[in-house]
Amino acid sequence: AGDRLNGVIRRTIGLLSKEVKILQQVVIADVDARVAMAALSWHRGREEVAEAYWRDACLRLDALVDDAQNPQKGQGVAGFPDGELFRCDRYSTDAAWVQEVCGWPAAPMQWLKSFFEERRSGPPRASYMQDLEQGIPPGES
Repeated sequence: AGDRLNGVIRRTIGLLSKEVKILQQVVIADVDARVAMAALSWHRGREEVAEAYWRDACLRLDALVDDAQNPQKGQGVAGFPDGELFRCDRYSTDAAWVQEVCGWPAAPMQWLKSFFEERRSGPPRASYMQDLEQGIPPGES
């Protein structure tokens, strides 16, 4: 699962398009893959890696939402499911949404719940965040 999710992440780095809806959908899929990698990394006992994936996912989603809300950019919410903006806190507060809209199975949902309940939330190494910016799994550069 981790290899497939990291493949999704690698394919989205540097993607360009004039179609706002498609770009928003790609970024949302990328964010979902990063959140899933946070859950999987947590399950595997890699707390700092999980935190890096989570923080990176949230940075990307926040940038997407900020752009969608900026009238000067005129992007709107075309690529968001049902045209509804959401931020990372939705992953921690709306299990039904994660399961039904994102399509997560029960085990990864439990891993994510455990991550939210037990994490210490210290910042990951800067090098882990740099790896993610380049589409490399944290700590593998």
